[in-house]
Amino acid sequence: MAMKTALYTGLRWLEDVSKGETVTKHLLKLRRMKEADPEFIRDDQFKAMTKLVAYAYENSPFYRKRFDEQGVKPGDIKSLDDFSRLKPVTREDVQAHTLEFITKDFKSENLLESHSSGSTGQPITYFQDKVAQSAGRAAVLAGWELAGRRMGDKVVTLWGNRETIENKWSKPGSRFKAYLYRDKRFPVDRLVDENYIRELLGVLVKQRGGYIFGYSHAIAAVAGYVKEQNIELERRFDGVMTTAEKLYPQNRALVEEALGPVYDCYGSREILGIAYQCRERKGYHIIEPNLIFEADDFLDDKKEVVVTDLWNYAWPLIRYKISDLIAGEFGRCSCGCTWKTFDTIVGRATDALKLPDGRLMHPLYWFIDDMAKYWPTFKQVQFARVAEDKVIFRVRLFEGQNYDFMDNMKEAMKTHFAKLGMKFDMEVVESFQIGPSGKHRSIVDETK
Repeated sequence: MAMKTALYTGLRWLEDVSKGETVTKHLLKLRRMKEADPEFIRDDQFKAMTKLVAYAYENSPFYRKRFDEQGVKPGDIKSLDDFSRLKPVTREDVQAHTLEFITKDFKSENLLESHSSGSTGQPITYFQDKVAQSAGRAAVLAGWELAGRRMGDKVVTLWGNRETIENKWSKPGSRFKAYLYRDKRFPVDRLVDENYIRELLGVLVKQRGGYIFGYSHAIAAVAGYVKEQNIELERRFDGVMTTAEKLYPQNRALVEEALGPVYDCYGSREILGIAYQCRERKGYHIIEPNLIFEADDFLDDKKEVVVTDLWNYAWPLIRYKISDLIAGEFGRCSCGCTWKTFDTIVGRATDALKLPDGRLMHPLYWFIDDMAKYWPTFKQVQFARVAEDKVIFRVRLFEGQNYDFMDNMKEAMKTHFAKLGMKFDMEVVESFQIGPSGKHRSIVDETK
């Protein structure tokens, strides 16, 4: 194992040399910092933050104006508590002032430009230099290592982002890299094709261990097909690494039964590696050497993620509200990694519904808690707001599923929504349309 890790770390270094990247340098630092004293990490974060804030104030038109409006100078920030009082940056800020974020030492045409998937309903354009992108890629690799996956382990990737699939996967260099790193890649939008699913299942059956990585709902859909067809793998996978979408409890249980142990991963297009589950799977380790992770109160015990990328000097994201919700407490894990953890990912802040009386409700969070006994009967679910005062719950059931339970469930949900001033109905559907991002939308507002 040590020899293979060294071999693939060397391959990654050669890739860095050829591309002018520094992924290996950042990865080695993260490996060293994995068991560092929390106070040392906090001091390291503070030093990196003060340097970034001073640079952004001097060189970014957006941050100069933002700090001046608050009456704050970089020298006024003498602790992380002072830092947490800065006004957060929102997705609306990014949409309205994209180019104003760029600092004076950089030009947009020399930066790596990309676009978020738009799954929040607010797609954005963002920029990175090679240092920031290298740090993010290293964070992903370090996060995988917490779950036991190393570079060079066999992997089947199920991905949905069209920009990646169409513009990157097709390139000869990308295909060669996938071959070297033993990565077999499948676009998720083709999972509606029975022949394609059978092709994928043939690969999974022959794989004999290794890992699956990709979109949570796509992996769950494959696991559901394995369950329905009574397919048995000769050897379960060493790990299934889900990402890009909320991992629901019934999906985790389904995937673990059919394929192997699940390790959920959390990141974004703007900031790649943010938090990962380790072997213990009791929470998400925040990649603290790369970022500052905070959470602002949102609704009940749910909090909205506020994150600062400590490496992106070209297009700084300082106290950025990423539109994701978490719940539970911050803590430490017993696995040996000292990076702070949080308990669970709830979903998107933009998925909260405004009720007729003005209050907010996040239907999936309530549903996961109160309707837990019904989860094993579902392949996929979706709440759709079809009028200001009406929600329809759409559900895909497993093949041959008995419908008898649905009357009791419908009445319970109808009563709950009536108390909130909302009408409710329920539909069984054959399939859900996959959006341009390749993601399944669990909550949609069809009134917009």
